Amino acid sequence: MTIQILNLNASFDHTGVLKHKTDSNVVRVDEVVALASGKGIDVGRVLKTLGYDNYVVNNIVGGDVGELIINNLKKEGINCSNFKINQDSRINYALVDEVKDDFLMINENGPRITDSEKEEYFSFLESWLEEEAVFVLAGSAVRGFNKKDIRKILKMAAAKKMKLVVDISKIFLKAALEEKLDLLKINEKEFKEGYKTKYNYSFADKEDYIRVLKAEKMSKAIITFGEEGALYYSKDEIYWGTHTKTFSNYAIGSGDSFLAGYIFANVSNWPEIDCFRLALACGVANTRIYGAGKLKLEHINQIKDNYIEIRSW
Repeated sequence: MTIQILNLNASFDHTGVLKHKTDSNVVRVDEVVALASGKGIDVGRVLKTLGYDNYVVNNIVGGDVGELIINNLKKEGINCSNFKINQDSRINYALVDEVKDDFLMINENGPRITDSEKEEYFSFLESWLEEEAVFVLAGSAVRGFNKKDIRKILKMAAAKKMKLVVDISKIFLKAALEEKLDLLKINEKEFKEGYKTKYNYSFADKEDYIRVLKAEKMSKAIITFGEEGALYYSKDEIYWGTHTKTFSNYAIGSGDSFLAGYIFANVSNWPEIDCFRLALACGVANTRIYGAGKLKLEHINQIKDNYIEIRSW
């Protein structure tokens, strides 16, 4: 089955790794990891690692940074199509301090798409989207997109009877929640922000999340809770999953890796509990190597077989 992934705000990411102690406000890092990124690209990178080739990531890219992103994706061998706009794509920065066991992320807003470029993009999407494929909308969008545009994109995919998978936040999440989704992947903070005005719950108890999902008649959702674990919900099954070993606190790209693991297993027709298990394993495996989605297959399998615990809710 074809997996089509939209990456509406591609980036070029630099992660600097500091392995020595310093008190200076001028930091010289010991290692640099440079990658084309954005949630959609990260998902594609993990699908490639898992051995799934029938996917394509569509990136909105612009300017010289956009060309840098395109060239790096070619070197990695990630299946992509790219829609070019005029303004430069964003560059994101992360500083990982191994001594302090901490990291700092600095994300640029990214370029702005013009109205004419946006109309061209919608025309492109109409012909690019495939009937009955898996449609994944992940991450932020370039400036110039609004809630109405996100709903338009989702309606275009739904009209082609695609399976809608969404992992977005803020105003775009609110737009997506107005459409019928096949899978919502979301973190606890985004979930509370999306529903706090509609439901008078404290969300101190996981049951509050389940009550909302039932009230919203959500067909399937996965809510991640960081180090604590994740909640899988469907009409037929509810699971709580966690990992028993922590490898590092580096989490940039773990949510994207989690989503890719689930999608891979789902299109491969694995049982739902095993899809959830692989998702958890991919999220944890991401913490073992710097760079979003730069997983090793042996790490994924080791974690899946030894360090994941799942129980029925």
